[in-house]
Amino acid sequence: MNERSWVADGSLLSVFSRADQPTFNFATQDMAGTYPGEFLPDQTPHILRPLGNFAPFMRGPLANSTSSYDELKTATNRGEDFSFIVAPQTTVVTPSRGLWLDGCTNLPGRAQLFLADNYVGDEVFFHVLFDAVLYNGMLVQSSGGEAVYETCYQTELRSRYLKYAAFENDSGVFLPRFDDVKNKSGAWFLLNNMLGNFGHFHIQSLSTIGMLDQCRTLFGSDLAGIISTSRPGHPPEDHEEPFRMSAYERFGVDKSLIWNPLLEEGVAFKFDVLIVPSTHRIDERLAFHPYQTNVIRSHLVHDKPITPGKRILLSRADMGNKRSVANFDDLEAALRPLGFETLVIGSMPYSEQLVTLSDAEAVVGAHGGNLTNIMSHPGKLKILELFHTSQINGWFKHVAALCNADYYAYCVDPIEPNWYSSFVVDPALVAKCASTMLRQG
Repeated sequence: MNERSWVADGSLLSVFSRADQPTFNFATQDMAGTYPGEFLPDQTPHILRPLGNFAPFMRGPLANSTSSYDELKTATNRGEDFSFIVAPQTTVVTPSRGLWLDGCTNLPGRAQLFLADNYVGDEVFFHVLFDAVLYNGMLVQSSGGEAVYETCYQTELRSRYLKYAAFENDSGVFLPRFDDVKNKSGAWFLLNNMLGNFGHFHIQSLSTIGMLDQCRTLFGSDLAGIISTSRPGHPPEDHEEPFRMSAYERFGVDKSLIWNPLLEEGVAFKFDVLIVPSTHRIDERLAFHPYQTNVIRSHLVHDKPITPGKRILLSRADMGNKRSVANFDDLEAALRPLGFETLVIGSMPYSEQLVTLSDAEAVVGAHGGNLTNIMSHPGKLKILELFHTSQINGWFKHVAALCNADYYAYCVDPIEPNWYSSFVVDPALVAKCASTMLRQG
């Protein structure tokens, strides 16, 4: 058996021998810093299925690429795979007004990336691919054999939501094997491929909507459909479909064109033309391009003045103990004298979330998707992000810079040394940080 050719529920298995008995080992580390498990063959709890052929990876524009519409139209008419550069690579300065380290002993090396004054936003592009195949709604193979991987790369995320996922290593990817491949005629746009994460969906998926007009320039009204790979009816994401659809409506997307390939499990789809927007990098840098931010803000920003004294403390009560402030009640009491009102906006309808933050003077909140709503603010919002040392990535520092907001941060060690852990803050110190933030011009 090829030790790199089998998966169980999306997690890579390798085969090795212990006491002369073959053992399956889950070989990929998840975001919590642990390995899912190790099982003897008779204990393996999942059905194994073979993967398909090994293919190269294409993370950037194809060799055949341009920013000229004339060249793109010519290549499209010839049926040649092509990449169109929407926005070039850019450098963005992301100053931090203040960073408070509360007795941190577990600062990783990526803290230097967080403290850096700038980052490089990768170029923005979309692929126009002919006879391309979409696997599991997550992986695209072009007719030339490249595997165009258009979403976050953590195997842990793939295996959590997909019954069978592909495995990648440093040089390529094993493609899943499907017995059923269905053809889809016309030109299709892969709008969204983020599963189960509001923050990623908001910034990384909705931002591709700006490319729809460019694609209509190429294909006119003949755009056959828009692919949205949410997972309706699949706990805990069963609430996501109405939320996503309301977000699409806010962005002016014709909902009648939206189609979800995940409704047909175990089927791969081959498209006459498949348009695949570039992803954003998902690493410690989390470098976003101003283009995507401007696309989102053009749909979301409410042009109204800041309401003096409107200060919001974001609660993650709707998320349980996941990545939350463990002593939130104490924090709430410490910030109340400064005029902060506690809100759980994660349970609000999409438009209501946006309006709630759009005229705020200041926001304090733990790292999480609800902070992405700062993009609806016209500018000069004061933000104090609370996070722990396993969460240092600069996400909201960069977003704040692109939204003309004043960013501050408070960091402490987590209760457990992993991304999902909750953390205990010093309420008096956070209140002091917030007071300092509010006094700044």
